[in-house]
Amino acid sequence: MASNQDSLLHFPTDIIDVIMELSSKSSLISLCLVCKALKEAATRVLYHTLLLKKPSKLVQCLRTLLQNPLAAASCRIFCIKYPIEIVPRKATHLGAFFGLLAKVLPRIFNLRNISITISHQHEAGLPLTKRVDFILQNCTYPHLKQAFMKMPITPAVIQFLERHQKTVELVVLLPYGDQFAMTFDRAYYFPRLEHFYANATSALSFFKSLPFDALPGLRQLTIYWMPLEIVDLRVLMTVMKKKCRDQEVKLAFFRIGRNDDNDLIEEVSLQFPHVNELSVCSYGNEDWQETCQAVAQSLSRCTTLSSFWWTVKLSETDAPRRMLDLEEELSIIISFGAACPSLHHCRVPYGISWINTRNIKNLWVPCENARDELSAYPFLFYLIHRRKYPPLAELLNYIEVQGDGEVERRERGEEGSNYKSDGSWSRIWAVELLRAQGSSSGAPPPEGNSNHA
Repeated sequence: MASNQDSLLHFPTDIIDVIMELSSKSSLISLCLVCKALKEAATRVLYHTLLLKKPSKLVQCLRTLLQNPLAAASCRIFCIKYPIEIVPRKATHLGAFFGLLAKVLPRIFNLRNISITISHQHEAGLPLTKRVDFILQNCTYPHLKQAFMKMPITPAVIQFLERHQKTVELVVLLPYGDQFAMTFDRAYYFPRLEHFYANATSALSFFKSLPFDALPGLRQLTIYWMPLEIVDLRVLMTVMKKKCRDQEVKLAFFRIGRNDDNDLIEEVSLQFPHVNELSVCSYGNEDWQETCQAVAQSLSRCTTLSSFWWTVKLSETDAPRRMLDLEEELSIIISFGAACPSLHHCRVPYGISWINTRNIKNLWVPCENARDELSAYPFLFYLIHRRKYPPLAELLNYIEVQGDGEVERRERGEEGSNYKSDGSWSRIWAVELLRAQGSSSGAPPPEGNSNHA
């Protein structure tokens, strides 16, 4: 047995690491008992990514990281998925927990991604947040790339970002609880920041603190309006525009309890005509259909917009429900595509996802990637059979060309390699279209397909 262990020690480290990566978690734990070489390799793999969901596992893992230097040095991703709620009745237990967390966080110095969720409710208020302020005070990670701070934005959090402004690529600032934001009162420079995600108040303060050229690599902005959060839309957009300059960016907005999507989309088109992707999600907007014409006019200013995702929910937990039949929905999509020729993907509230084939101008078909959207096809086949689909001749020609190309590729042994770019929908369309043309009944689509939930 000793000779077998000695032979294992002579394996190159990279080979042992590959063996570890291909092993299950239970196997890794067993391998730790075989020999020192495998124990070290298994430890590196086991503690590389820590996604902690249960309080008991969280405390147990923190104690291991505190006692095992190799485990602490191996950690690259540290995520506390269990939301830690600050309430007075748990103050004693929380004090011991945060003390343990404050000792562990500085030890995982090779960290790339960190995610912490801490919330406080009305009975706790801001005073208790000072008890968690110290957990980040001594944390410095030379290689940190992503920071998810879903917690009260205290001075220690701001100082934490300041220490990592040269390396961080993604920042998420979502204060949970009553507090909206602390003030960023210094000039920051984030040369590698690509994605900034924050609530509206934090975003406004953050962008005001930045010099003109502080975000040369920014590519994506996500803004979340919290309940009762009052931020002037035009002021925020103006500040964001000054710091993003003429960079092509992806914008996403989540707004609770607001019904002024048209104002938001119009302001985006004025301040960010170079936007590449735009997502708007609001809650409680029941009059969105009345603004479609104005939205189309706003989209016409966005010359590089390729994706427009517009969703509306009655509440934050509301499941999507259909309000338009597919014929009305397609009409709106086509009007958006006509207003914005660069548009490639589109979705309207309570609708399905549509894709515009770049081979034919303004030819929209359902995006086949989502399983729940396949029920749209029978209705569209019905539109084609009744000659109601707007660009019918172009569609039939495109399907015929794609169908012939598919046959040729199959004969050459190339299994539809070109279909993924425009969606593999054309094969299905060709088959169903032949069925529709061969049928003389002209029956309407099955009940529920034109207005499915």
